[in-house]
Amino acid sequence: MLGKQRQNERREVARVRQAFRASQQAGDSDGRPHPGQLRAKSRRRTGRRRTTVLTPQPPWPGSRRAGLHAAHPARADQGEVASMLPVSGPGSGCRSLPLAWARRSDFGREQMGAKDWLLVYADGEIRPVLQSAPVLNRQATRTLVRRLYPGHQLRDLADGTLLDQANPDDDRIYAGCFAGLTVVCTSEAALDRPSQLDLRFRREAGGLRLYLHAMHSVVDWFAYAIWSADGALVRALSVSPLTGIAEDIGGRLAFEQPYWSGQQPVAASSGKPYPFPFHPLELGEAALLALFGFNYEGLCRDGDPDLERIPLAGFALQPTLGS
Repeated sequence: MLGKQRQNERREVARVRQAFRASQQAGDSDGRPHPGQLRAKSRRRTGRRRTTVLTPQPPWPGSRRAGLHAAHPARADQGEVASMLPVSGPGSGCRSLPLAWARRSDFGREQMGAKDWLLVYADGEIRPVLQSAPVLNRQATRTLVRRLYPGHQLRDLADGTLLDQANPDDDRIYAGCFAGLTVVCTSEAALDRPSQLDLRFRREAGGLRLYLHAMHSVVDWFAYAIWSADGALVRALSVSPLTGIAEDIGGRLAFEQPYWSGQQPVAASSGKPYPFPFHPLELGEAALLALFGFNYEGLCRDGDPDLERIPLAGFALQPTLGS
């Protein structure tokens, strides 16, 4: 039931975004935010229902210690759009998604809370496995994490989900071994150059296809990489307006083409053109949809996997002496 409510919330956010995109294309110039300035943040990112403003916390992603912190509650007078989605709270009688207004970047974009760093190992299509609400193999998952972190002690944490724990802190890892699919959420996937993923993660593929996906909205950063079943790098991309194109290896995949060709433009703001013909986070959401069959903040389709039904085992990592 809760998963269905989350899906409905995402659809409502998508509807508002589409309305503003249409108004922009129609030449709307009444001072309202551009569609790209509207980025809704769900409760999965903060665990709170209070609307907050997010500011960057160095070092920048994709370093291994990417992060952000809440600065102060958003003001009620931050624009007409803020009233378009009801804000939940005690006595509100609704569960609609809180709309968070965030720090404006140098390029005039509103920075929100979407972030993830994850690895996916698969021997076939990923979306059908996720749609089936697969059963977590706990023993295989613990064995996997021990292999990946041999110099660490593991302390069990409460289970998480692919919705809520896709961006763990450095000293934590969330993972799940399922039939035909393995998911590992680790900050070691948050790399400016995803092709340089540590060898132990690549070796773990063992004949499976390996995917890396990472993004952080505070600095409009997105990166992804794909390795074939024989371990060859197929594609690696990392883009951010702060660092430019940090890596661009391999041919661009079909889902990328509309973005590079300028079909998904970013409106200029404050007289400063955006450095790419697309927004990296929008490309990041498109990558999630194309590679895994779901996304976090894009359009939600009927039949999309319910990410709250994808359990992940959580572990706190403590380095052993001498490791």
